[in-house]
Amino acid sequence: MKSFTWFVFFLSLPVQGLNSLSASEMDLILQKHLDAVGGASAIARLNSIRSSGVVLISSQRVPFEFWAAFPNKLRIESSIGERIHVQCYDGVNPPWQWFPETIYSIPEELADEVAVEFISDSDFNGPLINHQGKGHELTLEGKTSNDAREVYRIALIEKTGLKSTILVDAETYLIVRRSGVRRGGGTAIELDTYYLDYRNVAGVLLPHRYEIYRGTTLVRTTLIQSLEGNVRIPPAVFRLPDGPDPVRARIEAEHAQSERTIPMVAP
Repeated sequence: MKSFTWFVFFLSLPVQGLNSLSASEMDLILQKHLDAVGGASAIARLNSIRSSGVVLISSQRVPFEFWAAFPNKLRIESSIGERIHVQCYDGVNPPWQWFPETIYSIPEELADEVAVEFISDSDFNGPLINHQGKGHELTLEGKTSNDAREVYRIALIEKTGLKSTILVDAETYLIVRRSGVRRGGGTAIELDTYYLDYRNVAGVLLPHRYEIYRGTTLVRTTLIQSLEGNVRIPPAVFRLPDGPDPVRARIEAEHAQSERTIPMVAP
């Protein structure tokens, strides 16, 4: 799965001094990664995710909820003070954002650089699974170490041109780190994201904690507090609304009913 990577930022770097590995070994690593996270059958059965949690940035806590559906649909709603920030992608049209509780606010497309990253984040099963079918290019750069553990280092160039470096644990075959550059506002920031606390969700292992570092400085921590698989998510949840839409009323009613389904968003 995409591992909820609206929190994840990437970069591909040249590597020196790593052990050379063959293409056949690369295929074996990818197969072992697939098996480690649950296997092809379990991954095929997992078609939607609903989650809530909190992002810790310095002393600030930012609650969030998100919905994701195979193959690449994603909706995120975060609470920043009294403001609700919605970001969404339906897998076809340009990603958009909205502040529904702001007077006169209307949905607008994400800026180009942010949109490319959001589309990358929407990849439901993650870049190492069916990478050829997605148009991605993977290069196995060899073995190295990360936190005293052996890891495989894989360079990724996505179909959109976005680059990243992925570290896969040589024993568990789970992704443990992803490194890259976050661009926005005319700046580029190099960040490392650590994948932690893997747990079983509908037969698939998914991280429940992410730590993002800039160098040795912890930038943010994302804690997944609730994560459900194979919930019913109507397609309209990911659709661009035509004018004002009572997003908060929908969420509050949903919480009150404690149901696992999401009412339709007005078209």
